[in-house]
Amino acid sequence: YIPFVAILCYSGRTAKWNSRQTVSIRRSYRDYFFIILAYLPLMVMACFRSENVGNDNAIYINFFYHVQEELAVSTFSIDTRFEPGFVIYNKILATLFDSPQELLFTSSFFILASVIRAITKYSRSVWLSVFIFFCINFNATMVTMRQYIAIAILLFAFDYIIQRKLKKF
Repeated sequence: YIPFVAILCYSGRTAKWNSRQTVSIRRSYRDYFFIILAYLPLMVMACFRSENVGNDNAIYINFFYHVQEELAVSTFSIDTRFEPGFVIYNKILATLFDSPQELLFTSSFFILASVIRAITKYSRSVWLSVFIFFCINFNATMVTMRQYIAIAILLFAFDYIIQRKLKKF
């Protein structure tokens, strides 16, 4: 699907690079059109997947229910092996939503949105970057949620590394 969409969007396209040859790249409407066409099915698959997809999702769903039960008792000291940021993330989602599907939806949306942003901002070949991401990492984003949330946060912090603002990073 991704190569087909790339051929559809980029047929007859010549490369146009930024004149300064910096990290930031000027995008054409074809790049944005390709990103929408390529990532829309990936977003739908990842955000609306079943709770049974992936090895770790059952653990994340059970933890979401555990956090909801703890919120009902007004206890905020959950003893767990999960990272404190992930526990806080689950507490926020548990207060806002009743369904653990929202955990899968928001996590997948955040992960894929950060990848889309990074590819759009830093890749010279958008279609190739999307294809490589899909072939190598897409399935893992639906299984190892905590690690890919951490990667997504780092992708947003990457701007500060390039700008050499290490304190903000």
